[in-house]
Amino acid sequence: MQFEKIGKPLRRREDTRLLKGRGLFCDDWAIEGQTHMIVVRSTHAHALLNAIDVSDAKAMLGVLGIFTGVDCIADCLSPIPHNPMPSTKYDQKLHGPSESEPFIGNHILLPADKARYVGEALAVVVAETRGQAEDAALWHGFSKMLRKCVRNLPHPSVCTVPYRPFDIRALPHSDGCI
Repeated sequence: MQFEKIGKPLRRREDTRLLKGRGLFCDDWAIEGQTHMIVVRSTHAHALLNAIDVSDAKAMLGVLGIFTGVDCIADCLSPIPHNPMPSTKYDQKLHGPSESEPFIGNHILLPADKARYVGEALAVVVAETRGQAEDAALWHGFSKMLRKCVRNLPHPSVCTVPYRPFDIRALPHSDGCI
């Protein structure tokens, strides 16, 4: 098989318009009736999620909805399908420690059980304007509740309990909390 582009420079076509200030980006578009979304992200690298009460933030002006992992479960939203495994003979082969099979976990939309890394999306705020969405995402009660609801877990390397996959059916669905 002969590769035509690998290892060869590609002529960029967008540079002129960007250098002249004529680039168009997502924030440059405004459609009547459009809504705005802000993602609330974890500040903890490894923490359990107990209860996030977003009722006060939902009541804020212009907020159309705040969605968490519990909402994803209640709406029966399945994990995002993805396959990190190599699919062609040219892809780098993946393997786990000591050449074991790699672990491929579910790629869930929003977690309902625990934060797995700093920056993981924990909630989505949708509002009529960007400012209203930001206000709800930054609402002090919401952020306080996020800090209160997480309980830091030990690093996996110091855990004495063997890993047990999380059973999503074990979550309480009726109280609206994660």
